[in-house]
Amino acid sequence: MSVFKITLIGDAHLGKKGGYDAGNLEIPDADLIIGMGDLVEAGHAEEYATALRWAKSLKKPFTLVKGNHDNGRWNHYARQICMPEISKKLAEHSPPDNMGITIWKPMIWEEYHATVLNLPRKTLWHQLPVDVQNQIIILKDLTPSYYTFEAGNMIFICLDTSDWLLGRKQMEWLLAQVKAADKPVVLVGHFHFLPVDIIFDNCQIHERDFLRKLLIDNKKIIAYLHGHAHKDRWWKYGHADIVAPRARACRTVTFKDGKVVGSELDGKADAPIPFLPRYLCARCTHPGDVCYLNDTQFTNPWNDPGTPCLTWLKPDSGKEIELDWSMRLPSDISNIPHSLTFQIRSLGNIRLEVSAPGLKNTVKKEISPSPEGISVDIGIGPLTAGYIEAKLYSTEGWGYVAMAVPLNHPTGLEL
Repeated sequence: MSVFKITLIGDAHLGKKGGYDAGNLEIPDADLIIGMGDLVEAGHAEEYATALRWAKSLKKPFTLVKGNHDNGRWNHYARQICMPEISKKLAEHSPPDNMGITIWKPMIWEEYHATVLNLPRKTLWHQLPVDVQNQIIILKDLTPSYYTFEAGNMIFICLDTSDWLLGRKQMEWLLAQVKAADKPVVLVGHFHFLPVDIIFDNCQIHERDFLRKLLIDNKKIIAYLHGHAHKDRWWKYGHADIVAPRARACRTVTFKDGKVVGSELDGKADAPIPFLPRYLCARCTHPGDVCYLNDTQFTNPWNDPGTPCLTWLKPDSGKEIELDWSMRLPSDISNIPHSLTFQIRSLGNIRLEVSAPGLKNTVKKEISPSPEGISVDIGIGPLTAGYIEAKLYSTEGWGYVAMAVPLNHPTGLEL
């Protein structure tokens, strides 16, 4: 029996108050150490210098994935601290310093082609006012940062989700890697693609439905490891395991013969729980603009200026706008008839289609224009385990809100 153990290190945020340095994190013994992203806070050289000193003190092979805070010359520094095989792969992607000027906007990194701030070269990030930090133009490494390696008789596929997007090129690369894999596959990324019940659900991987389907359809993928959520997770998702450590914490994961057989958190044995979806999140047409609201927050959405994502979307040249929800239903879902509740604000007619395991036909409903916002209840009958999907189509545009969509049976019990 082949046993292989890895230690996951949660988001460190070096340079941020409360971050750790080279001396105050106890790392459990393992065959491999993986940093789950956000190793630094803002990406300036002083932070990376601390990161290098810490990483080079590790006694076991180390690698890491790129997080949304890992700005500056991430690839340059990562090549210095990852194990040699990975450093070589990172160097092969493109020239060592493929830098771009970027500006931070809520949930999105965008390339910026002009300079609007002129600051002394030695100005440190933490010396800037907070209101300036959110708008300042800084450097971001544009070098692709996804790669694979073999360890423990498994194939690890490390994704670059640092700007919430996989992108077509990386998705095609991922599909090819999974197809060619002749050993169990472990996916590793900074961001999550399943809702974790906290505000960080507004920044799931944009192509999360693609990843959900990939895991469901490919039993050779045995696990997905991630950071970012700052919460401890060990979920069973179909045949796969979803595992995450909280920020500045260590979680060990033990594999035996290509399966996750154990995990320890803070030195204590943990146990997995089934992933039970409580709501659906909209996938919007712009990367990163994904958010959710639960029932306690969603009281007066149409007239509340604090409700996110209420700007109007309009299609180009009469093309339909599509919003897509999806989730995996657990094996113990009740066979009592269920219903879905949507809250919609639209300028024109909406076509809603719901497909789910247990339904003989796709449920379809036409919804009249509702510029002030309406709630729509869709009865869909008994369901079975599997992949449920709901799609909304519009040719006139809408002001969308990615809100909670509870899956209920008639007694009101939320699953």
